Formats: sequence, structure tokens, C-alpha cells
Amino acid sequence: TDVAFVSGQVGAGIDGELVGPGIVEQTVQAVSNIGSALTAVGLELADVVKLTIFLAYADDLDDLVPYMDAAFPALFTKGLPASSLVFVNRLFDPSLRIEIEAIAHR
Repeated sequence: TDVAFVSGQVGAGIDGELVGPGIVEQTVQAVSNIGSALTAVGLELADVVKLTIFLAYADDLDDLVPYMDAAFPALFTKGLPASSLVFVNRLFDPSLRIEIEAIAHR
């Protein structure tokens, strides 16, 4: 596969259970889920060229941005992907703080 579109991933594991209430732990899980989906089609996080991030709680930005600044360069090793961050009224479950979509290209 040369191009992959990964549907929105949230902070729940393969068992469907939320990893925890915090924005950072949910973001780590969502990115891990994206990585797993890409691996299944022969791509990796380094191949991500675009992220769309849906954030349910504006107050989470204070914790999310420092995490992204610190962690994303090591995850997206070919360069940071283009990204959009959209504030939403809520996600499908009020416990969810973030949902992330990705486009990857080899």
C-alpha cells in the first residue's frame, strides 16, 4: 500500500476499554492505534503526512501541546505531518478527550 487513510482513533485499546481519563494517555493510545493500523498495511508512523485532531475539551490544550512538542518528532521521524486541530462540542462518548485521523504515504 502506498497510501492509507486511517479513520479516527481514540484513547481506547484493542479491547475497547478507555486507557484512562487524561488527555496525554488518550493521545498516546490514539497514536499507537494509528501505528497499528499502518503496520497492518505495511506503513509506519514516519509515513504519516497529515493528521486531523479533534479535541473535545479546550482546557486539554495546555497539556496536549507540550506532549506533542516533546513526543511527535520522535514518532514522526520523516518530519512532522501537516496537521489540523479542531475543537468539537463532544465526541461520541463524553469520556473521550481526543480523536485523531491520519493519512500516510510511502
